[in-house]
Amino acid sequence: MRGWVGTARAETRTTADGLGAFTRRHGRLYSVLRIAIDDIAQLDDHEVEEAVRSAYGEFQRELACARRHPIRFWNFIPGIQTPATTAPERYMVFNRGRFRAFESWFGPGPASFPFLPAASSVGTVGPALVVHCLAAPDPGRHVENPRQTPAYRYSPRYGPVPPSFARATVTPAPDGGYRVLVAGTASVLGEETAHQNGLDAQTAETLRNMASILHASLGPLHAGGDDPLDGLDRFQSLRVHLLNGGDVHQIAPVVASRFPNAVDIEFCQAEICRRDLLIEVEGVATLTA
Repeated sequence: MRGWVGTARAETRTTADGLGAFTRRHGRLYSVLRIAIDDIAQLDDHEVEEAVRSAYGEFQRELACARRHPIRFWNFIPGIQTPATTAPERYMVFNRGRFRAFESWFGPGPASFPFLPAASSVGTVGPALVVHCLAAPDPGRHVENPRQTPAYRYSPRYGPVPPSFARATVTPAPDGGYRVLVAGTASVLGEETAHQNGLDAQTAETLRNMASILHASLGPLHAGGDDPLDGLDRFQSLRVHLLNGGDVHQIAPVVASRFPNAVDIEFCQAEICRRDLLIEVEGVATLTA
């Protein structure tokens, strides 16, 4: 993301609630913001929820001053699957705080849904909860996947407050055409995990979802064929999260063959937001005008 803001200088200060550090870089076309909330294991559920709400509120205020719009979030949550006191796991506590912030930012309930940008949420081994935000002058166009229930419409099985993100955000590229920022994507059909604990099958389903998201993003600009994976050659960069790091040797050749034009592929070991998911993939695709 730093490459998207050029030589913009990083400015860091303490967050308004005093719980962490806020860093901002405002480039000519893009802004990159980062908030790191100190050791959240020391906070109870209410404090975690309030810290998340406060962090997203800080993004809102900063971007309002800069006259920019959020187009992508990355959330790195320590112990994302750790049982919580007021919810089955910490991710659901995080979702409560994010949902409250977005209601304030974009409007209550369903009114906010068309404005939710793409996002990813995975676990991290570090003690701090870290959120990155990419913003631009244009709010972009937020897209859903016809193969999946929108995350913000998930049933209460996935928490009393749903995850708040779009499957992708389409934004103009500075050199013409478009960038498609695809959110963290996994083997989910409707709202159900498909192929529980089967890595090969989950990987194949994940790639079908990524192709479907891309087709939905490009709309009439895409001339699709009969191949359900058609369009994956448009991806330029990818990040692949694997629950088990040793699986990289099995998955890397598949990713390389299916994404022949991706010049930047990163593999990470991370807990994913559901216990039965083994892989999650995100990426950036390009489309010439």
